[in-house]
Amino acid sequence: MSNPETLDDGEGGGEEEYAMLRLRLNAGLTEDGWRERYGEPIPDEYRSRAASLAPHGLAEADGGGIRLTRSGFLLSNEVITRIIG
Repeated sequence: MSNPETLDDGEGGGEEEYAMLRLRLNAGLTEDGWRERYGEPIPDEYRSRAASLAPHGLAEADGGGIRLTRSGFLLSNEVITRIIG
């Protein structure tokens, strides 16, 4: 069985799929990873949506990226859908 922390998302899929897969990991969607893959920062709309979930204790967004909180993981499908739109 593969280790989810060493996710191999392959070459396929778009930005939303990449974001969805990364947000399912403890490290979340990292700024460095996004820049390496797409050559630009994480979209502002992803950060804004994640920030709107922070007061509810579901996600965190900072200079390092976006990640779900412990509570956010319990509702991960809904939280991820709200972040990636």
